[in-house]
Amino acid sequence: MLTVFLAAAQAAPVEFVLAPDSPPFHSIELRCGVWRERAPVVDGQARFPEVPDDDCKAYFKGGPPAFVGVRPGTRLECGFSRNWPAPCTIEELEAAVDAPVVVEHAVAPPAPPPPPPNLRLAVDAPPYTDVDLACGTYRAHARLVDGAAYVPDLPSTPCEATFSATPLTVTLPGGPATCGGPEDSGQCTPGADIYAPLEISLEGAAPPFRGIEVQCPSGLRTRATFVDGAALVPNVPKREACKVFFLGGPPIRTEASGGQSRRCSFAAGRAVCI
Repeated sequence: MLTVFLAAAQAAPVEFVLAPDSPPFHSIELRCGVWRERAPVVDGQARFPEVPDDDCKAYFKGGPPAFVGVRPGTRLECGFSRNWPAPCTIEELEAAVDAPVVVEHAVAPPAPPPPPPNLRLAVDAPPYTDVDLACGTYRAHARLVDGAAYVPDLPSTPCEATFSATPLTVTLPGGPATCGGPEDSGQCTPGADIYAPLEISLEGAAPPFRGIEVQCPSGLRTRATFVDGAALVPNVPKREACKVFFLGGPPIRTEASGGQSRRCSFAAGRAVCI
């Protein structure tokens, strides 16, 4: 908690009491530098609750031109002689002690990280943006971001899920799930964790490959560079047999899936990966 103390502004009231035989002034205007304010004269009295700490002049309105010098924090009892203020009796008003203004700024704690998604679309699924779930009396709506969503309190029993922008209704198996692409769009299988890193390491006297290119049936196509004999692709489908092409040497390829760490040696123009 950050607390800042601000000093109260230096302002004080001014009061006027006019003699009974004064001209019929209806108001008084105070001018203190650029500050101006007008107060009505009621029963021969006028009051300004907050006047800046400055040399001020009071101008009497509604009668002959008249003015008098004023300092904040005073009470002036003024009579008039030949339409001009006689010397006013000045009385110091009791100063009110204003408490400092306390401004508190609460330092908000850092926001917790978002929970991991428990509902994910397959890579080749249509670009749905939202999903609505109905599981008995349970209802939920979630926004899909990059094909994934977190549904709070996802039931462990089968649910009906409706996807949009292209309408699609499927049955979830219960708990975290992955819903398939165009060819099996009505199917959902347990588990939302369908991507994982793929690591390829070079063993023995390998050709001078500089990297790999991974191509998967769902459309994923990405490359990674060998660093100290290893190349890492972060998000590769775990349920697909992807082709791995070695770059920078003879045309050699192998197959792998997400979640694997394979060591490859080379003989007779072929890769042997375990």
